[in-house]
Amino acid sequence: MEPQNTPDKTVPGAGVRAWARNESERREIEARIGQLVGRSIRRVRYYETSSEGSPEPTWSAPDFDSIDYGIELDCDDGATWSVIWKQSGMNEALLFYKGSLVGTELRDDAAPRVWDVTDRWATDGPSTISGFELAWMRSSMGPGRNWQGEIVSGPVDSDLCLQTVVLRGDAAGWL
Repeated sequence: MEPQNTPDKTVPGAGVRAWARNESERREIEARIGQLVGRSIRRVRYYETSSEGSPEPTWSAPDFDSIDYGIELDCDDGATWSVIWKQSGMNEALLFYKGSLVGTELRDDAAPRVWDVTDRWATDGPSTISGFELAWMRSSMGPGRNWQGEIVSGPVDSDLCLQTVVLRGDAAGWL
């Protein structure tokens, strides 16, 4: 079944999609992320939108990090790459693009907490990105039914949504 919910959403300033309506758009997203291969990460920042009143980070867990808003990666060529979740209708995907969260995804009046986690990543991350792995998914919903159980709308599928990005490194392993 072809996707029914295909909003034409792009990121202001970045001009890129977070999901793919077809194979051609999927390949465009993969090519965009592929630009990181051969690059070294010099700085990493986590953006949190909620602090729940705590001065401590909410993203830090014993064995992993769980970011509620976004990540910025500064690379050795001077470029900044950002990763955030985007949602529109049935589409929920990771938007991974060259550019900063500031000025594209963050409102001017936003007051996120920004954590420089470069040292944390330097310990566990690669010195150079040698490859990447992506996981895609389509969500389905429906058919819609009224309170009497009668079908009132057909099934709906999302576009192809990027759910996971794993950056592979050289000798240090996985990032």
